[in-house]
Amino acid sequence: MDWIEALYYGNVCPMEQGLKDGSAAFIMRGELLKKQKQFTDLLSDEQKNMYNDLSDAHNELWCELEKEKFVYGFQLGVQLLVQALNEPKCEI
Repeated sequence: MDWIEALYYGNVCPMEQGLKDGSAAFIMRGELLKKQKQFTDLLSDEQKNMYNDLSDAHNELWCELEKEKFVYGFQLGVQLLVQALNEPKCEI
């Protein structure tokens, strides 16, 4: 696969990658959703709205942090590659 072409045509999108069934993150998400429902069932409509606003703000922050970590990781990987290509070849 030509990764540059795949990126150009929009075929590579880390944000669209789903959780793998049975993975630790998949299981944790299920537990979180169950606990969240138990909690919100105890709230009044006004409290649910406040909780949803808080949850939305948290999700926006989480997405921004994930984007920044992705960009940093990508930049670090490119810098490592550039350094590796510029280093004299070691003889074994």
